[in-house]
Amino acid sequence: MALLLLTLLLLFELAIGHQHLNASDTDACPPESCKRANNGNQQFSRRHQGRNTDNGKRRPPKSRSLYLLLLPWTFTAFDSIRILGHLPTVLAIIESGNSSQHSMLTWITWLGANSTMAAWLYEHNGQRMSKAVAVNVGNTTMFLVTTLVIVYYRI
Repeated sequence: MALLLLTLLLLFELAIGHQHLNASDTDACPPESCKRANNGNQQFSRRHQGRNTDNGKRRPPKSRSLYLLLLPWTFTAFDSIRILGHLPTVLAIIESGNSSQHSMLTWITWLGANSTMAAWLYEHNGQRMSKAVAVNVGNTTMFLVTTLVIVYYRI
C-alpha cells in the first residue's frame, strides 16, 4: 500500500508538480538586475512568477513535500525488508546442498553494485552514516553471505 501511494505521488509530481518550473528560471537574475532589464517590470514579473518573495525561491507543491517526507521512510522500510529477503535463498541453498541454480555472475554483480552504492552514498553524505548508507551496507552484507554460500556449495 505504501509503495502504491509513493508511486502515485511520484507520478503526480512528475505530471503536475513540475509543469511550472523551467530550469533556466531557477537561477534567474536577482530582482534588482531584472528591474534594470530592457523590459523593466514586465521582465521581472515573468522571471519571478510563482516564487516566494521572502527568499526568492519557489515553494514546493504540497504533493512534493509529502513525497519527500515519505520517500526516506519507504526506502528504509522496503530495503530493510529486502535484507531479510535474502534469508530464504540462503536457507534453501543450505538445505538442498546445491547452489547450481544460482548465477555467480549475477550475485557478484549485485554485491559490487550495492557495495559501491554504499560507498558513493557515504562519500556524498560528507563521510557520515545515514539510513541509506546503513541499508546499503546491510544489503551488501547479505549479498556477500549469499555469494559465499553459493561458492561453498560449488567447491
